[in-house]
Amino acid sequence: MKLLLITEKEETKSILLFHLKPVGFEVVRYVSPLKAMDNIDEVDPEVVVFSAVDFPRHWKPFVKLLRERKTREESVCILLKGDSFPFEEAAKAVHLGVNGILTDNLADPRTLHNLQEILVRYGMVKEGRETRRYIPREYDELEFILTLPKTLQLVAGSLLDISQTGACFVPDLPELTAGLEKGTELPACSLKVGEHILTIDGCVLRNGDSLALQFLHIDQRDSLILRDYLSNRSRRALERLKRSHELV
Repeated sequence: MKLLLITEKEETKSILLFHLKPVGFEVVRYVSPLKAMDNIDEVDPEVVVFSAVDFPRHWKPFVKLLRERKTREESVCILLKGDSFPFEEAAKAVHLGVNGILTDNLADPRTLHNLQEILVRYGMVKEGRETRRYIPREYDELEFILTLPKTLQLVAGSLLDISQTGACFVPDLPELTAGLEKGTELPACSLKVGEHILTIDGCVLRNGDSLALQFLHIDQRDSLILRDYLSNRSRRALERLKRSHELV
């Protein structure tokens, strides 16, 4: 599967290669949008990532050309924007057939997560988990602390997403987890779910800007607590909205 990247930044290509090559992507980078347009049929990309920061005048004709050849389902097009990207520009992007607009800082785990979500949504990457992933919101009480296997040191951080079978975790001190290799087992991790503290044995699936973890063991009672909490997130959102109106 080919990803066509149009950017001046070598770092962006390195990040995409690190995360997408293992799932079957070849990243073809152009630093000239005009040359990319000339070779679009030859490259025949399933995914396009175009930096509107580096080439603010070229993304519209490029997307127009792409959509003359492939639909939004056949070739996913993602724009990378800077701090300033007016609403009018975003509306034009949607009209032209852009699938997603993200910040150009792919080193940010949340931006990278959103990119992967877009690819999963359009079937370009298979969902790796058997159960649905949830992205914690401000009304969720979800906290995760992992235990390093050799020193038993506790490492706190923030959850990017969570499911019944795993989670994506960003440690507060990444240097503590930098040496964790794929397959490393993490015993007795703690997951706070509302008023409950669950104990989970985990395993490292991937270690980069974030830690992708598989839950190896969680007892039946704790699994039910987690399932019920995740399935009731709509109720929590409504309760929070109700409280905010009561305070006005």
